[in-house]
Amino acid sequence: MKEFYLSKDQITREGPFTIEQLETKLIDKESLVWFEGLEEWKKASEIKDLDYITKKKSLVLKKQIKSKAIKSKPKQKTSPKAKYNSVSHASSNDKEYKIFSNVFSKKGRIGRLEYFISYLTYYFVYGMYVTLIETAESISYILILSISFWIATYIIIVQGAKRCHDRGNSGFYQLIPFYFLFMLFGKGEDVKNKYGSSN
Repeated sequence: MKEFYLSKDQITREGPFTIEQLETKLIDKESLVWFEGLEEWKKASEIKDLDYITKKKSLVLKKQIKSKAIKSKPKQKTSPKAKYNSVSHASSNDKEYKIFSNVFSKKGRIGRLEYFISYLTYYFVYGMYVTLIETAESISYILILSISFWIATYIIIVQGAKRCHDRGNSGFYQLIPFYFLFMLFGKGEDVKNKYGSSN
């Protein structure tokens, strides 16, 4: 039976070991090995009898390194703010709602506050238009006032439609007499409806 010796520097040596004992030792392909019959120390990878041991040790060593790397990897902490943002701002289009983000579109929904501000703004523009149009003498001045009034009228109509949507109704509901009171003070639907997510 062969007896093997191990060495780190070809001067000092450990052993003798049987091939079974070598399996318990920390050897790899670069470990220096000698047994009777060899002229000089050789790497374990150059000795056929030890080939399966070095391969086995290499696999074990790789697994240990990988395991240590996974354990030492720092865990990413999620701040409470990030958790809040990921939950509360998740919507059908994953965009954060902004007040007056698109006043010219009739699609979507708006809340009571946005409609209330739109309502006040419209009647301010309407009051200015009625007051100034009577005293206006220049055609260009009348034209500017008229354009401003019609733009404001269009905006209040589409904002009204979106306010109706927030309550789960068609935009035509704003034509119902006194329905504007529900638009101003009535609560919208808290859940997503066919017009979009709640704000």
